[in-house]
Formats: sequence, structure tokens, C-alpha cells
Amino acid sequence: MTEVLDDQVLADLLAAVDSTNKAFRVKALRLAENLMSESTAIKWVDKMDEVLPEVKAEIIAMFGRSGEKTVFPIIKQALKSKDKVLRLAAIPAYTRMGGQDLLGDLIPLLHNAETEEIAVLKEALLLFPGRKLVPAAAAVLEETPPAGRTALIEILSIKQAREYVDMVFAQAKNENDNVRRASISGLENLVGANDLLRLIGLLKECEIRAEISLIQNAVVTAANRITEPEQRADLLLTAIDETTGPEKADLIRPLARIGGKKALL
Repeated sequence: MTEVLDDQVLADLLAAVDSTNKAFRVKALRLAENLMSESTAIKWVDKMDEVLPEVKAEIIAMFGRSGEKTVFPIIKQALKSKDKVLRLAAIPAYTRMGGQDLLGDLIPLLHNAETEEIAVLKEALLLFPGRKLVPAAAAVLEETPPAGRTALIEILSIKQAREYVDMVFAQAKNENDNVRRASISGLENLVGANDLLRLIGLLKECEIRAEISLIQNAVVTAANRITEPEQRADLLLTAIDETTGPEKADLIRPLARIGGKKALL
């Protein structure tokens, strides 16, 4: 009797996703994920052949929430679907399912991904521990096109991957606006005391006001990582004495946020 009832419930849920009412479909799929098993998964995979891409994407999302391992290959296949809506659903579903080679499958997708996909990929990648994610991101950063490279730079910054600060510095002079700005913004989380001199050089060369402000933030961070408070302003003060014009004012502004008596004189 229980088996008959379960079969009827499954049949009703499969029929429910034919509805044009998205809210109704979502409720049905929420129920379906709690009834997922190897046998019911086969029925849902077959159902995907009968529905539009939007509904296929909703089923993929349900697969990811259910954790049913038998549908893992279906989700992996959807990562490279011609339909963007399926790719967007597959990325978080695939991450939830926890495949053994997730980074090896997800990071290369940044190479050709569109803007919306890159945002979803970045969110998914940030769920991985830094010890695995950071080296993998750094390994492909320079070969990844600008849109994906921007996301990788942001990942390195968020994960505070200071061992790759030189790589990010190199991108801070990139001709692509998004790559360059992400790099300059990211430096604040990556720099140490030894980076102060080249930050000052970057600040003196910069002519874009929004980027000047970001470099100044990184200058303050680097200076305040100098152990001795009274030495934190030394390099800036020397640069100020050697500089004229508007660049001088840009060097002066960070002093108020740097400790030590010299910075206040």
C-alpha cells in the first residue's frame, strides 16, 4: 500500500512540473527532493527530456539539493550545456554534490563564461578552502581572459593569498579596466610592509581618481604593517619631499591614517 501511494505521489509531482506556474513547480520540486532515490531519480532524468530548459534547470537545482549521487553525471554534463539557464543551475548543484575533481571542472569554465555565469562560478569557488582554491586559481590566472581573470584576482584577494601578491601587482597595470581595478582593489588584502615602496611608485604613476583612492588604501595597510610605529611614515615622507604637483597631494592624504608622530607633523 505504501509503495502504491509513493508511486502516486511521484506521478503527481512529475505532472506538477508541467505547470506554467513557477511557484507551483518550485513547491513540487521541494517535495520531490525529499523523496529522491536512485529509482525516482531515473524518472526525473526521463522527465527532463519532456520539459523546457527553464524547468530542466529547476530539476537540476533539485538534484543538487537532494544529494542523490546517481544524477551527478547529469549535473556535470549540464555544466557545458548550450543553454545558459542549465549552466547557471548546474554550477551550484555540482558544487553541492561534492565531486572529487570539482576545481578541475569548475575553474576552466571561467575561460568562456559570460558575466552572469562568472558571478555564480565565483560564489561557488569561494566555498572551497583556500589551501586548495588559491593555488588552482593562481595557476590559470594569467591565461584566463579578462572577465574570468577579474574573478580569479578577486578570489585571491578575498582569500588573502599574500603569497601571490606579486602576481596581482603585475595585473595592476593591465590595460583592461576591470582587471586593473580588481587588482588595485585587491592589493589592500595582500600587501605587507615590504610592498610599501612599490605601492608608492604605483600611486605616483596613477592618473585615475577612483584607482588612486584604492591604492591609497593599500598604502595605509602596508605602512601599518611596519612593526615600529614611528617608522611607518618614513617612506611616504621621503616620497613627498621628492615629489611636486598633484601627485604630492595624493601622497599626503594617506598620512592621516598611518600611525606615528611623524605622520601628524
